[in-house]
Parts: sequence; structure tokens; C-alpha cells
Amino acid sequence: MLISRFGHGAAIAAAAVLLLILAAPAAARTKWADVRVVTHTGRTLAEFRQYTGPVAVRASRKADCFGTDNPSSGKRYRLHDPNALGIVKDATASDRALRPLLISDAFLDDGFGLGVCSIGGFDTVDFSYWYLAVNRIAASTGASQTPIGDGDSVLWYFTSGAESGSPRELALLGPASAKPGAPFTVKAKRYADNGKSSPAAGVRVSADGKPIGRTGPDGELKATLANSAMLQATGTKSDVPSNRVQVCVSADSGRCPDAHGKTIYGSEHGDRIKGTRGPDHISARGGADVVNLRSGGEDRVSCGGGRDQVILEHGDRDDHVASSCERVRR
Repeated sequence: MLISRFGHGAAIAAAAVLLLILAAPAAARTKWADVRVVTHTGRTLAEFRQYTGPVAVRASRKADCFGTDNPSSGKRYRLHDPNALGIVKDATASDRALRPLLISDAFLDDGFGLGVCSIGGFDTVDFSYWYLAVNRIAASTGASQTPIGDGDSVLWYFTSGAESGSPRELALLGPASAKPGAPFTVKAKRYADNGKSSPAAGVRVSADGKPIGRTGPDGELKATLANSAMLQATGTKSDVPSNRVQVCVSADSGRCPDAHGKTIYGSEHGDRIKGTRGPDHISARGGADVVNLRSGGEDRVSCGGGRDQVILEHGDRDDHVASSCERVRR
């Protein structure tokens, strides 16, 4: 039902995007945010750091989530400033799992803006919708009116439609490394749609998909691993599965990183990309990019079109820089 969908407020704030048509600066600086795209089926379509700037989106004629009486036109629209819709559009070029991104302009003239019908083949049906939260707060405006800045977290969550109220985002914290069989602590938090957190008691923590225990009243779980694994927490049908935490397990501490790394993607524009303390995998993509790896970690970098520059710490020899990066400076 159309009215029910648009009545979800933050839900359709994620799926209903008001068009930005104001003129933009000639060379707007790109921004970066950590993006997660997750479904109620437990599938993580994307979880990485993405840079974004001005983008063009198309209202696809294949976007039919509002019925045959409300077709989409196929027109193109320009989003000038970094925002929550633009970053997922840029992310589709980084990860094919997010394709297709189907957007409808069926209700653009009625003030609802552009509607997101599908991400990665997950189509809105009946009462399901794409929920948007930035910094764990449910969006209260259209996604293109929801600006993002450096360091933000952006969640797109495909609901089942059977949630009790707004989805609650789970967040999992854990170490980058551990010894085989030695106990370590992971902590889970649950965020309400206003951004307030509380310990996530009783949620299941899995390692590579296999349950290893449930959190206590304080949201914590003491666990052990024999081998390196990816951890994730899941809760009730109203909870969004947590971020994934990679734990490197080795008796030799020198074989594991001191901090978690990131997968980082640039945009088609000239980005100023900065690595993390951990081992990063960076794809700068198009534009004349500058990639700064001085933060540490054993990084892998590839560059796309444009004359790119990679900055290394003096004496740094553990990074892998592809030949597509034209300049390397120490």
C-alpha cells in the first residue's frame, strides 16, 4: 500500500529522495563515510569506506515498486553535494553486489521526491522498505537532503516489513588479534533510531557464520577462537545485523595487525584518501587522487585514471602500490 510505505517517515526518507537542483561549486571536495548495506535476510551487500561527490542518478523505467499506474520516467537527475543517496550510487561502481540501484520518480511532482525501489535486486514489496540511518540516527529527510561528512556512518537496511517500529542497529566491538584458545571480549550495543545506545544483551555472536555464544546483560561475551574468523552479532527480527569484525588469530603476535583495516574506495573525482592504522585495501578509482598511507598498516593500493600520487612514510617497505599509481612520494 502506497500510503503505508510513505507513512514510515524515516523509512521513506531513505526511499524518497527530494531532488537537489541548486548550482554547485565547480570543484566540490569529496567526502568519505563508512557504508553498510544490509538485508533482513542476514545478507551484507556492502561494508566499506566510500568517497563520494557530485553524482548523476537515473529514474529507471524498471523501477515499478509503486505499481503500473505510477510508472517511472527514465529521466536523469544531478545530485551536487555529498549525501546519503549519492554515496550508495558511488558504491554501486565499487561493488557489483549493490546493482541494480532502481530509483523511481513516479511521485516527484507530488513532493515525495525520488523513491528507491531496489538495491542489489532486493525490491520493496508490500510493507518492506529501505531504511536509512546516518550516524545511527534515522533519516528525517530525503536521502539526497541528508548530507554526509567525513567520518560518518551510513546504513541502508532492507526491512521485512514485520519489524516492531523502526529497525534497531547492532554494533559489535572486538579486538584485531587474539591468541589461539585465549579468551578475549567482544561487546555489542543496540542503537535506537534516535541514536541512543544500550548494551545488547542476549544477542548471538557468530564466527564465520557459526554461533560461539550470546552476550550477557552487559552486552559482553568472552570468547575463544582456534583460527582467524569474521565475527558478527544478530538479534531479534527488529535488529539490524551488526558490522563484521575480523579477528586475526596466531600464536605469533607479529603475524597479526595491531588495528583493524578498511576496504576503501575512491570516487570518479579527485579524492584525498587517508589510510587507517590497520591493513587497508584501497582502490582510488578515477580522478587525480592523493592516497596518504602514513597512518601505518600493511596496505594494498591500486589507482584508476588520472595522475595519482601515493604518500608513504619514509622507510616504509611493507605496502603494495600498483603500477597504476603514477607517483610515489616518501
